[in-house]
Amino acid sequence: MPEMVEIYEQALLQEIDFWARNLGSRQIESIYLGGGTPSLCSLSFLKQVLEKIHHYFKVPSPIEFTLEANPESCKKEQVKGWYQLGVNRVSLGIQSFTEENLKLLGRIHSLKESRKAYYLLRQAGFKNINFDLMFGLPGQSVGKWLEEVKMGVSLRPEHFSCYGFTLEPGTYFAEKEKDYLWPLEEEVAKMYLYGAEYLESAGYLQYEISNYARMGYNAQHNVGYWEGVDFLGLGPSAVSTIGQKRWQNPPNIKQYALEVEQGFKGLKVERIEGIKEVNEMVMLSLRTCKGLSLKKFRQKTGLNFTQIFQKSLEVLYNKGLISFRKGYVRLTRPGLLLSDSIIPQFFLEEGLCPDGDKS
Repeated sequence: MPEMVEIYEQALLQEIDFWARNLGSRQIESIYLGGGTPSLCSLSFLKQVLEKIHHYFKVPSPIEFTLEANPESCKKEQVKGWYQLGVNRVSLGIQSFTEENLKLLGRIHSLKESRKAYYLLRQAGFKNINFDLMFGLPGQSVGKWLEEVKMGVSLRPEHFSCYGFTLEPGTYFAEKEKDYLWPLEEEVAKMYLYGAEYLESAGYLQYEISNYARMGYNAQHNVGYWEGVDFLGLGPSAVSTIGQKRWQNPPNIKQYALEVEQGFKGLKVERIEGIKEVNEMVMLSLRTCKGLSLKKFRQKTGLNFTQIFQKSLEVLYNKGLISFRKGYVRLTRPGLLLSDSIIPQFFLEEGLCPDGDKS
């Protein structure tokens, strides 16, 4: 295990060197340490990573700098160290405010540890904390979910990310699905809607399907994803999109280290252009409460969004699932709940070129 940690750390530092040589001194808008449990990394290693980033790239001050942490990894000295390194936002993987659900999810932290972690972060000076919570769990009712939301609100974090539990193929819960009593689809819908309403009444404004924040605390890093800005991912499994090119690092640490050593010559690069680029813009924009800019769509495609999708828009508008505001089309809250089935209705087909001409 120590050997793998060393391989990973050396490869990550080398990867930063590689991209600095190939991308030049670009300005960074946000930093996010996630995709696993970065809170388990040593402070000395995190310091090395940040020193390289500051050395090679333009890092404005202040900059949103988020670190994902599980409650059990929040020790006093570690938390203090993060703050001193410049981390100013922590996303805390609480997942649930009940011991029963934590055990069900296989989490090793307790409700007591979640509270302790939160207070340690506050004591260290953190003024921007996110709670990750999950709903739609086996045995969970609408009432139980709302109690969890209220418990979270009582602590007054700046941000909430609330995700519906999904059964992923090949996972434990997918294989044992019949062994659990799952809430009905209608109940899960109520959890989403009532939870959002309660958070809003408590001062947390919804700005994306799963995200809620107090005024001024929208996660800028996430907003960047939804607005389609360039992002560079570092480490195993990390995804990057620069310009119209997208690639993903190997998930295996040794394969990743080898790829770094060879200058990423084996990476498969996907081009995000034409129809694919437009549809991705539509998908990401409609996930947000701001919605899709009709002007931006026309600039990208030469097409009038409301004309080419007139029938779908009329049906969805009459059902109260979409609305129009100041040049944007957006999904209403009930619409966001059904986003997986609504958004694909607005994808362009391959026969329609982005300049609006039939090919």
